[in-house]
Amino acid sequence: MHGDAIGCRGFNRRVAAGAGGRKEVDGVRIGEIFSWQRNTGEAIAAQGFRVYPESLALVIRLPFAGFVWNYPVSVLVEREGKTKRMPIIDANRAARWAFGLGLMLLVMAFARQEGCESE
Repeated sequence: MHGDAIGCRGFNRRVAAGAGGRKEVDGVRIGEIFSWQRNTGEAIAAQGFRVYPESLALVIRLPFAGFVWNYPVSVLVEREGKTKRMPIIDANRAARWAFGLGLMLLVMAFARQEGCESE
């Protein structure tokens, strides 16, 4: 992928020319190992709309391996020259956070109760 890079205090915006057009990538680098990137995909056109998917990616680069974790965050909807960002709400991710938080509170309450009984 070839592209133009513009950097400003750790913030990096790159416009890359892909097979289907231009793809925008925004990112923040933390050293040489970690980076967060906001990716805007190729447009999908239907019924007078143009829809651009957006995702966030955590990229970890190690000397012997790499890891990329992507998840969708929003879609940009363009119609008649106006653009609107519509967030994607991931109910599965929200449920996992709620389960984890509930489990943590349950463990803390149980540990506290066990500590009170030993006195």
